[in-house]
Amino acid sequence: MLKTHAWRVKRRGMGHGVIDWLAVDLRRDFPEMTGLSPRNLKYMRAFSVP
Repeated sequence: MLKTHAWRVKRRGMGHGVIDWLAVDLRRDFPEMTGLSPRNLKYMRAFSVP
């Protein structure tokens, strides 16, 4: 999964829907987990960046 995302980021850049792709892949790979929506991932990113 991470190789796919690294390839997408390298090819298209970070701002081109990476969080949306990541949310879809995380939901597919971890269906029992909650809180993996694109909005929550954006909140997590904002919280982690100083």
